[in-house]
Amino acid sequence: MPLLRLVSAVVFALLMVPPAIGHAQNDPTASSSKQEPVQALQDYMTSDPAIMDTINDLQSDREFQNVLDDPDIAAALESGDTAALLANPKIGALVNHPKVREITKQLAPRQ
Repeated sequence: MPLLRLVSAVVFALLMVPPAIGHAQNDPTASSSKQEPVQALQDYMTSDPAIMDTINDLQSDREFQNVLDDPDIAAALESGDTAALLANPKIGALVNHPKVREITKQLAPRQ
């Protein structure tokens, strides 16, 4: 699902900005395997129904659809090229999207 991969990359970019959210044991970007961090985050997000509801809300979001329509982003999503996604300024622009912030808050460890 390209939208899920896109949201995962945007949230991952946001979580990479210090200070890191959470500790390694509660960090959804942490992976005990050699799995790609964005894929690990994506897997974590798909296991949370509330996060998936928020992501599904983005199906009709014009800003996300415009980014998904970009051929360079589509190619990076298709090939799994996380570096190209994170380097694209359109991805950086989505970091402040209210739904992305909502997902990030849902990922924050409960204290």
